[in-house]
Amino acid sequence: MSETPRTRSLEAGYEKRDVSLRGIVWTIIGGIGGVATALALVWGLLQLYDAIGRPSAALAPTEIERARVEPPRPRLLADPADLRETVERRDAARLQTYGWVDEEQGIAHVPIDEAMRVLVEQGWPQPASGPRPPPAGAPDIDYWPDWRTVPVPALTGQTPP
Repeated sequence: MSETPRTRSLEAGYEKRDVSLRGIVWTIIGGIGGVATALALVWGLLQLYDAIGRPSAALAPTEIERARVEPPRPRLLADPADLRETVERRDAARLQTYGWVDEEQGIAHVPIDEAMRVLVEQGWPQPASGPRPPPAGAPDIDYWPDWRTVPVPALTGQTPP
């Protein structure tokens, strides 16, 4: 029986045949050559695009290109901290002053400290009996149900119709 590299390796307990040095060198040379070719191709394309893409002096921007276009909402804020300070000042002033919310219906806002003091002295107001009027902007219907009088099937044990 002839001896093969496999049988010699099995007898020795390790691989007796070495890796081909020539194969490793050609793989490294091929990799370097491939990278160099890719870099040269990209450089050439960039030079081509740079030469083609330059606008000539004769092409001035059109009126549409010069017009300021307002982006759709929501817009990013140029200075959100300034807007936040403005909103906080406005809200703080409303929480610390007296004023009318709806003068015709007699609804006013009072400073929050005063409102808490009155609430402690007088207690929480009791809701008016009967159905509530519909909220502003609600559709015009004959009956607007009061959330306190609408039976909830899960709580009453009833099945919905």
